Amino acid sequence: METSLFELVFVAGPLLVAVARLLAAPAAAIAGSAVTTPVGTLLLARSPVVCDRRPASPCLQGCTSFLRL
Repeated sequence: METSLFELVFVAGPLLVAVARLLAAPAAAIAGSAVTTPVGTLLLARSPVVCDRRPASPCLQGCTSFLRL
């Protein structure tokens, strides 16, 4: 599901920017992209699917971040 969502974003995102460019000034299209990118990132990061994910390896059970070694 997550991969499908990413593919949808990669296909629909540029199309939405192109439509915004046709309907408004180029600066509006860039501003819209600048607003929707962090909003979408926060929505995805706070989604239950991501928050409830558990590490696959038992040795990572104590880690709070995958970036820690």
